[in-house]
Amino acid sequence: MTPAAYAQGCSAALALLGLLSAVMSLLSAALVFQLRAEQAAMKASAAVPAEASLVLAPVSAVLAALSLVLSLSSAAACLLHSYFAADVCGGDGDTRGADWFLLDSRAVRHVAVGLFCVGVSVYLAGKMDDGLLKNSTTLTNKQRGNEVTVPPATLDSLSVHQLAAQGELSQVAAHLSKNASLLNSRDERGFTPLMWAAAFGEIAVVEMLLESGADPTILARERESALTLASSGGYADIVAILLKHGVDINSYDWNGGTPLLNAVRGNHVRCVDTLLVGGADLTFEADSGYSPMDLAVALGHKKVQKAIEDHVLKLLKYKTKS
Repeated sequence: MTPAAYAQGCSAALALLGLLSAVMSLLSAALVFQLRAEQAAMKASAAVPAEASLVLAPVSAVLAALSLVLSLSSAAACLLHSYFAADVCGGDGDTRGADWFLLDSRAVRHVAVGLFCVGVSVYLAGKMDDGLLKNSTTLTNKQRGNEVTVPPATLDSLSVHQLAAQGELSQVAAHLSKNASLLNSRDERGFTPLMWAAAFGEIAVVEMLLESGADPTILARERESALTLASSGGYADIVAILLKHGVDINSYDWNGGTPLLNAVRGNHVRCVDTLLVGGADLTFEADSGYSPMDLAVALGHKKVQKAIEDHVLKLLKYKTKS
């Protein structure tokens, strides 16, 4: 490539870069004015946290202004390079100014490209912060004053399983008086009303269902039992009631978890004590290979670990005496 062709190619490339820099300058200027308008809107909006507006708004404004300066600098470098290159190629007599600026034409191009790239990066960063501000100013339906168009569910529309989970004792009793077959009916997960009441700690509903003849030994689709659910939730009083009704204290669910393992996993010390007194097997391991003590140590549940150790010591003392 001849020097003339090379110079023309450089001038054309820098002219294009200057055009892109000018476009970025316009976008940055628009972002500056946009941010000013959004800052005014934020002051009038209660949806924007004060901490967020104090940080994001100034940062976005600084980034937008910096992007504008960088883009203008890149455009100016491109224009000056093209101007002085044309001056040199034109063969004018006095080219001292052009010679000074074009001491290293490659360096000028690198500076222009660097300013443009940094300007684009800073613009995108400012735009990202602006997006965060926009998200934080989005009003909720409540703030807009919209009213709920769908009426809330009433007790009459709830199933006996839902009522049992919510502890609606009288409503559950009313359903059972109308249809006794609901007592041990299963939902889509295989849960009975007793299971839902045990899972949510509704002891009054549990007692009423058991007195009405509910079967506490039923297993759900994934082998959950009322005892397993009560142990997982940490409801020691319900665990004690279920144990009095002859449930299998070592029943296991789909992953080999027993009521004791579930109580240990949840760090429910009272449930662990109740199950140990009831005769829960300490050697039973889940599919993961953890025994109750192993699981307590792995999870760092110190109080549960101590409860198991105390129980083992009591058993040893009893064996020694006997």
